[in-house]
Amino acid sequence: MRIEILADEAAVAARAADLVCDALRAKPDALLALPTGNTPVRAYAELTRRVAAGTANFARAAIYAIDEFADSTRTTPGANSLFYREHVRLGQRLLHCPNPAAQDPGEHIRAFADAIRRAGGIDLCVLGIGTNGHIAFNEPASAPDSQARVVELTLESREAHAATFGSLDAVPSRGMTLGVADLLESRSIVVLATGAPKAAIVRRAIEDTPTADVPASWLQSHADVLWVLDAAAAAQLRRRTIAGLYVIIDPDACRGRAPADIARAVLEGGATIVQWRDKHRDANAQLTDARAIAAICREYGAIFIANDYPDLAIACGADGIHLGQNDASITDVRPRVGDAMIIGGSTNNADEARAAEAAGANYVAIGAIFATASKDVTRAASLERIREVKSAVRVPVVAIGGINASNIASVIDAGADAAAVISAVCGADDPRAATAELAAMWHGRPRL
Repeated sequence: MRIEILADEAAVAARAADLVCDALRAKPDALLALPTGNTPVRAYAELTRRVAAGTANFARAAIYAIDEFADSTRTTPGANSLFYREHVRLGQRLLHCPNPAAQDPGEHIRAFADAIRRAGGIDLCVLGIGTNGHIAFNEPASAPDSQARVVELTLESREAHAATFGSLDAVPSRGMTLGVADLLESRSIVVLATGAPKAAIVRRAIEDTPTADVPASWLQSHADVLWVLDAAAAAQLRRRTIAGLYVIIDPDACRGRAPADIARAVLEGGATIVQWRDKHRDANAQLTDARAIAAICREYGAIFIANDYPDLAIACGADGIHLGQNDASITDVRPRVGDAMIIGGSTNNADEARAAEAAGANYVAIGAIFATASKDVTRAASLERIREVKSAVRVPVVAIGGINASNIASVIDAGADAAAVISAVCGADDPRAATAELAAMWHGRPRL
């Protein structure tokens, strides 16, 4: 499971559009399963714009709905079929929605699911999440092996659709849905969530033990799930995933510019994690800079990692701490910082990575992948070493050392969950533009 936390709803919509376009580039005749609801509307508008501009092509793609109301009609205001006709105008080869007027909705939705399998199965399934944890119309109490079926909709779900139907009384009491098991058959899954009202259920779905009380939590068992959240929806996550572009801000690399200014620039450029590293001053002397950068990271919904000093990480409100080979051990630091804080460890090979994971590391850094002037990454590694470490551990793997625009694609292809950069960004004339170039390359690599 991967998590991307972006600044706001607009950024989530743009990222969702990117992911759909990535799927089409990898497989132009992809079978896409797309949701209804408020969250994806802006993404559909962005995809429509790209189609009109000629930068996206759905001509060979097939799009399937994931649910529909029963006991309704295709033209009833509020019906999902009508939503798709209004918002999904992408020139796709096929748009297939269940018939809300089906005489036997149970048999109809089962046949619909079978048709998806006969067509080759879902390549990319995009989901939203309800405030009660439902995915599609899989309401609380849905089991992980549940199949396509008719469900009784909860009052909460019906209330969410009252405005589009005109009143609560007009919202059907039953829905047809692909089951949790049907959704889990998808090759890749993306979950979109925005806004503070989703924060509590997002945390339960991602961090708590999977349960039928929160059907979205069953997604934890899938091998390729990406949650794309805005800062408000991610606000209650206790431990966030390390993934994407990881920028290390070192005053030695900033060319005399204020570290806080560099932090803001790289976050505007698309960095998802920022680490503060100062090898010259003690923890107390670093506190002002660390607090300033931590506050900026919170503003952008990014993860902030302090370096070396547990007391500094606690005092500045960091999300995590990175420990080098010569720092205090993970087992010694964990009781001091608590279970909620992310701990990362520097490693150089699979054995060290396994040891760090066993000690409680939430991610491991592997390097130096390429030649680097950094005094903090002195042992050589390789792209093949990334693959070895990825096979050895389950925690995210961060590649570090000499990474820049000329070689980041090979780091991604080797399987790294994140790429740590220092001089390529902090030493650039325009740190925001340098970050944006690297972030675009990261997000632009096909994942299917």
